[in-house]
Amino acid sequence: MAEEEFNPERQIGLEICKGWCDLIFSGRKKIETRRYPLPVSLLHKKIWVIQTEEGLPGTSSLPDKVSRGDTMAELVGYITFHSSIQYRSTDQWELDQPLHCVDPTSPYNWDGDGEVFGWLIEDATRFNHTQQIPELTRLQRSLFVFNHA
Repeated sequence: MAEEEFNPERQIGLEICKGWCDLIFSGRKKIETRRYPLPVSLLHKKIWVIQTEEGLPGTSSLPDKVSRGDTMAELVGYITFHSSIQYRSTDQWELDQPLHCVDPTSPYNWDGDGEVFGWLIEDATRFNHTQQIPELTRLQRSLFVFNHA
């Protein structure tokens, strides 16, 4: 699927597995890690958290288009990021381990191969009750745009 241009006026959701959501909303996880930088247009913007169950590491649990009310995921809160950093060394990665919470034995651990980025969390708020998924279209990797009818 071709990547769309980011429009900060659209509502954006970020797919995150349940275990990582729990760490983020508890305040323990301060850095969300990804293989791409946070788009600058999303800095300090409210991004809805689309919670999914754990799947294959590095693979989205969702298709490129998700129907409204699909039970594969749910909206559980929102998150904002104040910056994005690129890890340049495994020493830097390991030093930040208490902040990104990626265990050295995890399949998400970075061994220095390829690029990895840290999205520094500014705020994360969990809803009191989960919300039904609206219709979604993949924008880029784990980012989705909400389709409003």
